[in-house]
Amino acid sequence: MPRISQKSLRAVTLRQAQEMTGRIWARHRSTVPDPAAFQSDITRHALGRSHLSLVVCQSPIAVDADGCQDRAFLYLPISGQLQLSIGSNRLSAGPDDVAIVGPRTPHRLEATPVRCIVIEIPMDRLASELSAKGFSETDVSAQAWKADSAEAASATMLARFLLAELSDNTRPPPSKRYLLRMEAVFLNCLARGLSGTHNDRTSDEFMIGRRTATEVQAWMQSRLTEECSPDDLASHAGLTPRSLQRAFLRYFHATPSTYIKGLRLDAAREALISGRGQISVSEVALEHLFHHLGRFAAAYRQRFGESPSETLAALKKNR
Repeated sequence: MPRISQKSLRAVTLRQAQEMTGRIWARHRSTVPDPAAFQSDITRHALGRSHLSLVVCQSPIAVDADGCQDRAFLYLPISGQLQLSIGSNRLSAGPDDVAIVGPRTPHRLEATPVRCIVIEIPMDRLASELSAKGFSETDVSAQAWKADSAEAASATMLARFLLAELSDNTRPPPSKRYLLRMEAVFLNCLARGLSGTHNDRTSDEFMIGRRTATEVQAWMQSRLTEECSPDDLASHAGLTPRSLQRAFLRYFHATPSTYIKGLRLDAAREALISGRGQISVSEVALEHLFHHLGRFAAAYRQRFGESPSETLAALKKNR
């Protein structure tokens, strides 16, 4: 039998499958028409605080799951069909379609035969990602994305990649840090798709709280010569400082402080060049809120490959 990592659980028999489904849907009732003919293979992997399960079932099965208080569910059939019933609403999902059920949402799942990825998602983590994109709702409505949609394509690609990574028995189990990073990437992708379905803005606009990235950049550009802390920016975007930092790392690949510092260095260089030697380095540094001239010069050289005084000297020489 292939090696299963300590972070994985596998079920093959009917009894094992019942124990496993109890882990996936904490309060549920499953129905198998013919227990003697039951055939399934269920593997559950930890993915940060989320869990990814591969359910392979050759027998008819129906699961009535109570709505989990703190988890949302994503269903992604790889092959076969499944039906989800949420009250009077019925969702169908085939290969590479994606169906999502939010927390506190009782639902019935029916399938046979099916090979399906099921991802259990902590709602507080997903809500944080949604908040970073300007979507303030605390719940997620049940919905389905067809395989040819951009939302489904992104989620499917990442879910298949994660399944391959977690199922690779030829390598040591992934580290906890790696799993947390992969979970963050997947939740960011899912939140982007969900926020796009609830937001009037175009899908290619990255949201930082209630602002687009373009709006955030414009706000910072207008305040390069006045005090503007990350806390001020977080308040402007309607985020906590921690959520703001996560959004900046994903979009700008820098913290808010580092990004603002870069904008101020760019503005300082422009001021030196446009001043044509009529202003001093210290004046430009202080105007752009660099109060330590040595640190300003070091940061300037690191960014532009020359010191501020060398920039001025080159301009005077070329006049």
